[in-house]
Amino acid sequence: MDGFELKRLNNEGHMAPLQYIREKASFPKVPKHIMARGQARWSEDLREIIDTAISTATLVEVAMSYVSQTRALYQQVQHRSGTRQSSQ
Repeated sequence: MDGFELKRLNNEGHMAPLQYIREKASFPKVPKHIMARGQARWSEDLREIIDTAISTATLVEVAMSYVSQTRALYQQVQHRSGTRQSSQ
């Protein structure tokens, strides 16, 4: 027996039945308002994470678009300079 269970013993060393039943019945339950508050807070955190992920993905997509545009311009310049060098 651990210290928590010893506290529930009466003077003769027996557990008080009503106290034991009351503790067992109420211990695992969480009040609904606390559960609702936790769920609302978790939902807000999840929404924030999703919004951040979406905005980050958008920034990455914009950056990748700029990279591909820059790469295309670079290839055009290389092609034009290669054409000029071969004609000279």
